[in-house]
Amino acid sequence: MPVQREGDGPEPETGSREEPADAPGNRADIERRRDELLRAARGEQDGGNPSRLLGLGIQFVVVILVCLFAGQWLDSKLGTEPWLLLSGVVIGASVGFYSMVRAALDEQKRIEERQRAGEQASERAGAQASRRADDA
Repeated sequence: MPVQREGDGPEPETGSREEPADAPGNRADIERRRDELLRAARGEQDGGNPSRLLGLGIQFVVVILVCLFAGQWLDSKLGTEPWLLLSGVVIGASVGFYSMVRAALDEQKRIEERQRAGEQASERAGAQASRRADDA
């Protein structure tokens, strides 16, 4: 068997070649893969990221405790026991609850955007399939 050297044999094509629309590397596949990589880089997952919501309970308790101890400290300095302590608990619970609601609404918005993007992708795929069927 002869050894093929550089310059022997057919020359590689140098022109650009268009791939058919149903080739695996078509534009829709490339866009889908790009979006997957971007989501992975941002730490998002298709099923949602529960770790983003796991810390809410701890945050809720910590905010209440910080406000409770701040109210207790102010009560001891100002001699207004137990009013500032109670106010601190109410303020802490309000702030913690607000934070939880805001995080839940943000997560709901992300879920709706993900669903909307999925619906749009399936509509585009259906339109491409019908165009291919019409062309055939």
